[in-house]
Amino acid sequence: MSKRLGCLLAVLILAVFGILCARETAWASAVVQKQKALQLQQKQAYEQALRQKTLAKQQAYQQAAQQQSAIQQKQQAYQQAVELRKSQQAAYQEALKNKALEEVAAKQEAAKKLMAGAVTEGQVMQEVVDYASDIQKGTDPQGKDMVDIDQVWKELEISSEIWPLIIDLTPKEITVSRYIDYYETQGVIIRKTPLHYVRMIDAMLDQNKSLLKIPFKYILRTAAIIEYDFDNGEDKDLLARKFLGEKVYQENKKRFEHP
Repeated sequence: MSKRLGCLLAVLILAVFGILCARETAWASAVVQKQKALQLQQKQAYEQALRQKTLAKQQAYQQAAQQQSAIQQKQQAYQQAVELRKSQQAAYQEALKNKALEEVAAKQEAAKKLMAGAVTEGQVMQEVVDYASDIQKGTDPQGKDMVDIDQVWKELEISSEIWPLIIDLTPKEITVSRYIDYYETQGVIIRKTPLHYVRMIDAMLDQNKSLLKIPFKYILRTAAIIEYDFDNGEDKDLLARKFLGEKVYQENKKRFEHP
């Protein structure tokens, strides 16, 4: 009996030991699995962070390249505008030079006629005066038409396409002043100088060629409203909001809030 009891105890001890070993093995396996899962998560997180970092660098490089390209395009456009302006000025100076030479030639021809006795002195002087008058009025005495400021104003009533062809600042200022006076007759006061609006309108037309299709007085009105300088009795801020639209109004307003 004692021997049988001892065997049972031995079996029981072995069973308990087996259970404990199995639990220990299961716990160890769970720990290993948990560590593997944690390592996998860390690896995935690292790879994700690395991909995001690489993507951010690529986007930064692309943005920098786009910005550099935009800067280069602006520089090229500015340089082209400068070159165009130079060529226009050169053409204008050449025209002035030719006009002066024509005046000298006319006087020399008149002097020759006088010396030859072909005409009287009074007739010669009349020819010189007539020639100068023709030049002032914009008419070539040989019959060729020259650009006349009155003709320019007539065309500006239809569209502004002739505006970029006016090279000298003086006729541009005179033109703007004329339209400022026109608006004054309509009860609208525009206070900023004609030169200010000449420069502003030049920039506007350079940026948006479609404006060239619009009569000039409407371009001046737009510029004055943008500058809060179109005083027709209405609230200037409300007028700008109504005329420009909300988006452009907000962008324009920032110029005055943060000059």
